[in-house]
Amino acid sequence: MRNIESLRTCGTEAAERYKNNHTHRFGRTMQICKKLMPDVKTRVLDIGASQLTVLLKQYYGNVTTLGYPIAEDGGGQRTKEVVSLSLSHITCDLNDAERFEKWPDVKEKFDLIVFAETIEHLKIAPE
Repeated sequence: MRNIESLRTCGTEAAERYKNNHTHRFGRTMQICKKLMPDVKTRVLDIGASQLTVLLKQYYGNVTTLGYPIAEDGGGQRTKEVVSLSLSHITCDLNDAERFEKWPDVKEKFDLIVFAETIEHLKIAPE
């Protein structure tokens, strides 16, 4: 049986509702990102792929995501549009972040890290 969050967030209707509810916030987040890093060649790490990832990819192009495997997420934040993007992805369960041995071995460096669609889902303190 799926958990309550999945029941509210899965499917086309939930994805559309999510996108509509967060359009203003996504736009504001993009304004901040562009102000901080206006260069379209900026290397971006987006923690927790969502519709915001689509906007980041449209502007910057070089976007890597970090989080659960994208194809496994059935939530409203991960629409077909997000899943179909050509993205580098780092698989990582942030709920295991306190265990150093669970950290992914990442050699890449990023100019901008966006952590906007994940914190409310964590079971542990983000720091």
